[in-house]
Amino acid sequence: MTQYTKVDVKDAQGNIICTEVVDSRGAVVERIFKKMTSVKGGDDVAIAEAKKEGRVELHKVETVSTVRKVDKTELQSKVDAEVALYKARTTGFHDDLNAAWLPHLNSQPRKHYVGAIEEVLEQSTSVAVAKVAAMLDQGYKFCTSGYLPSIEKAMTKFYVVKPESLQAEDIKLIAAQVEADYKAEIDAYNEKVFEQEAQALREEEARVAAQLKAEDEAKSEAEFEKRVRARMKGAK
Repeated sequence: MTQYTKVDVKDAQGNIICTEVVDSRGAVVERIFKKMTSVKGGDDVAIAEAKKEGRVELHKVETVSTVRKVDKTELQSKVDAEVALYKARTTGFHDDLNAAWLPHLNSQPRKHYVGAIEEVLEQSTSVAVAKVAAMLDQGYKFCTSGYLPSIEKAMTKFYVVKPESLQAEDIKLIAAQVEADYKAEIDAYNEKVFEQEAQALREEEARVAAQLKAEDEAKSEAEFEKRVRARMKGAK
């Protein structure tokens, strides 16, 4: 659904120079000229001067309803973007980049994500080393970029990358979730289009009904006046 606003731009005498079709972002997508301008500098200058002086008249918002459908290219780009994030992150809690900013926390809420990188965190270095060794035997690999191991008195930390087989399983689930979210987004969008179209149709039908009623009343009044005059004429 694309929402457009039509704006009449007028000259100093009140004549319409052009009608601009503006999208929901405020960008002019079309100009329909009604008359030639004689302003020095041409049409663009005339329109700019008219807007500066407030010589504009807003039309009602018009909605061009386009029902969205699943676009395979768009869906794949969403999957690819999510997989790229998956490849670069650890499994655990991270900022939810799709959530609204929380001013009182000065951050976004955190959400648990699955990542291709696993963090091995143990108080005992020997326990951490043993766990990593077991994971390496299962096909994990040391993480060589972005995350560095640290060995301190109170905590030992290693990072390992999941084997390709486990990553493939994760990516399959991620792709399914992205597709479900994408379809839900489209459904919500289309439902909004339906609601706006229904409201527009109600208003249109109400206008037509009001117009027909006014015409009927005017016709009835004219016929009544005609009968009255005929009666007066007959009474003479």
